[in-house]
Amino acid sequence: MSVHDSSEQRPTLRGRWATVVLLLVCYMFSYIDRLSLSILVQPMKQTLHLSDTQIGLLQGFAFALCYAVAGLPLAWLVDRSSRVKVTAACVLIWGCATALCGAASSLGQLLVARAGTAVAEAGLPPAAISLFGDLFPPRMLPRVSAIFVLAPYIGGGLALVIAGGALGFFSSSPWLATIGLLPWQAVFIAIGTPGLLLSIAVLLILKEPARREPTLFQSGLESPNSASDYAQIPTMWNTVRFLFAKSTFFPLYFIAFIFIVGMFYACATWFPTSLVRQFHLTPSVAGHLCGPVLMGAGIVGTLLSQLLVSGLSDDTVNLRVLAVMSGASILMIPAALLLVYATSPLQMLACYAALVALSAIVTAAMAVPLQLGVPNRMRGKAVSLFALVSSLLGGGGGPLVVGWLADHVFHQENAVSASLSATCSAFAIVAAVLFLLARRTIAGSHANAISTKISTGTWKQPPGKPQINGDT
Repeated sequence: MSVHDSSEQRPTLRGRWATVVLLLVCYMFSYIDRLSLSILVQPMKQTLHLSDTQIGLLQGFAFALCYAVAGLPLAWLVDRSSRVKVTAACVLIWGCATALCGAASSLGQLLVARAGTAVAEAGLPPAAISLFGDLFPPRMLPRVSAIFVLAPYIGGGLALVIAGGALGFFSSSPWLATIGLLPWQAVFIAIGTPGLLLSIAVLLILKEPARREPTLFQSGLESPNSASDYAQIPTMWNTVRFLFAKSTFFPLYFIAFIFIVGMFYACATWFPTSLVRQFHLTPSVAGHLCGPVLMGAGIVGTLLSQLLVSGLSDDTVNLRVLAVMSGASILMIPAALLLVYATSPLQMLACYAALVALSAIVTAAMAVPLQLGVPNRMRGKAVSLFALVSSLLGGGGGPLVVGWLADHVFHQENAVSASLSATCSAFAIVAAVLFLLARRTIAGSHANAISTKISTGTWKQPPGKPQINGDT
């Protein structure tokens, strides 16, 4: 399809990569703000007299509900206004909301403050993914997306280390009592304040690029009849129809990611608590054990993902991406099942590392089909819908299922590892099946598209691939 694009409209290469790095840092801080709560579960539970189901609701469904609902109006802004300004405003608001968690003295107040964090954090991924699609060619998007999605692992790991260290520091600080703060409340204030500086940096450093249509609509994805079909801004209903009525690929892909996100959030929110309860560790020690593992395994998985999808032509990106996602999901199943058999912190950490690394392989390229297969003015809304279904049902359901199983099935304070194992293994099985089905829907269309190009003489052999009969 023809597109309106001129290379001179793009920022310089240095400017493009500066955008990636700064948005990565912002995304890291969003996860620091988001996941620090997992280290604070025990002191919060004691202070506010919460059950595991309420903790699961606080970490999962309540947060995810606000995140998902806010994503729709924020995506509307992303598609119609300056993505840089939307990003700066979101960073400022989520930092302030996280700091306000430190003023909470009841579950209701904490829920309201966490809702503010969730609402603001929902604006960053649609804005960033839309910006990347306008800044980089298709073959570079897996690499750029992989760098961006390092944030959950680096930020999540830092959250555990920083929150654990800060909790230990504030617990030994007698001056806190003089201002009426508990140690876990002081941690929230400390990790929320950097949002102000980051929002200023976004406004000063980032530049809004010209909007461009995708250079191709990948095989198996419905393509518009012409570029002019999407010259005007589509409605949310147009986007929903494009994704779910005209395609069999996107529904399968979206549902698969619900379960991958659910598995990741179940691990990220409940694994430190599992270590604390099963092996009688302090939250600070658990944070210092889990944090480096989350960072290291996430980075390794993301880099491995790049090795598995490197050297591809623009036409073959989606097929390889889906194959990698399917394989990684299958390998998650034994890693999750082994959690319940771990008899030492080291064994549990090994299973945790495997689950994090495999989820990183999947999430490293999660935005690529959206960037390559969705028109520019639908991209923000498509990412928002993607975030809505995956965050609400996956990010919300994963932690909630673990807490519910611990309260109502296993009935033991130290049985969180069993409920975590059951949840993650079941989610991984469903995701693997759906990814395989999604890949099958585009494989046949891809082969037909190549045959058509060969017969019409328009096929260009990908670099480094041997010639096949009929190539011209």
